[in-house]
Amino acid sequence: HSHMASGDTVVAGAIRYAVVVKGDVNKDGKVNPADYVLLKRHVMGTFRIEGIALQSALLSGGKTVRTMDYVLLKRHVMGLTVL
Repeated sequence: HSHMASGDTVVAGAIRYAVVVKGDVNKDGKVNPADYVLLKRHVMGTFRIEGIALQSALLSGGKTVRTMDYVLLKRHVMGLTVL
C-alpha cells in the first residue's frame, strides 16, 4: 500500500521506529468507519485493542482509551473534524 499504516516500520540508521497513525486502529493505512467500529467496540468492552493499534486509538492525549477518543474518531469519520 502507498500510505503509512500504524505498525509499519521506519528505519533511521541503526534505529527502527514503529509508525503510529492517529485513528488507524485496524492498521490499514486509512482512518475510516472500520477504525471507528473497532474503537466503539473497545469502549463498549466487546473487543480489545492492543499494541500499536491501542496507541493509534489514543486521540485525546490520555494513556488509556476513553470515551472522548471514540467521540473524536466518530467526528473525524463523519467529516466534522480533522485528527
